[in-house]
Amino acid sequence: MRPTNPLRLIRPGERAPAPPGRELPIEGQVLLIATFFLTVFGLIMVYSASSAHAMTNPDFNHDSLYFIKNGLLFTAAGVVLLGGLIFMPAAWIRKLALPVFGLSLLALIALAIPGVGLTINGATRWLPLGPVSIQPSEFAKLGVLLVVAAIIATRGRAPDTVRELLFPIGALVAVVCVLVMLQPDLGTTLAICVMTFAVLIAAGARKALLAKVASTCAASQGAGLAVLADESSSPTRARLVRDLRAKLPRMVWAEYEPVQDEPPVAAAQAAFGASVKPVYHFAKAKRILSIDA
Repeated sequence: MRPTNPLRLIRPGERAPAPPGRELPIEGQVLLIATFFLTVFGLIMVYSASSAHAMTNPDFNHDSLYFIKNGLLFTAAGVVLLGGLIFMPAAWIRKLALPVFGLSLLALIALAIPGVGLTINGATRWLPLGPVSIQPSEFAKLGVLLVVAAIIATRGRAPDTVRELLFPIGALVAVVCVLVMLQPDLGTTLAICVMTFAVLIAAGARKALLAKVASTCAASQGAGLAVLADESSSPTRARLVRDLRAKLPRMVWAEYEPVQDEPPVAAAQAAFGASVKPVYHFAKAKRILSIDA
């Protein structure tokens, strides 16, 4: 493309050339497209999993789109934040790395204290703050990414040895992962590890080094699980394993046991006639309404 001469005279009736625009690099375009499709896919999955429950529950005004509407509100807020961060100077973002990581780490430590966090379905992942509850592990994701990127930017290069990779990046990520697993939350732990490896790859870390560290971590985890499953190594461990095996069937059946829920069925039959029939939905232990043609 020929460069535009900024001193070129504009003839009468001729349009002035447009100033050169700021093009998004190919990596940013791929990330933006992936974010869009993942957001749309997530909203579709939320609707698929929650529409029946919201439709049969008076707490949600029998609105099958209740959770989708909430999701769209948070999506709009996320888009605004995305636009703001795109135009924020990199130096400002680097200054936010340590405070975000430190606050999220303190919140995770608070969840590990008995009685502080909010326990739902056996997992203590939420921290009540007045009328709202936050999930510190979500902020920990952002904090880990920011602090890892800040460490690499300060060094001016990616880690080149196992020692450089483990200290301090590996140690910080390990502390966060241990605190998240105490909740427990395996999915978030894996997400943090994958995102950290993605940042290291983008920074130019050697793939052989990352593969060596990943294989070592996987082998250590497998050995730990094997020791935990060995009932003969400790009477206490054997008792815990037997108790878990004894409780597991009751836990599974209790979760999938259908629940009687007559008022929504009666209301629907009064509105649409006797063609409305209850359908058991075992995934949420609720019933869905179906209307025969």
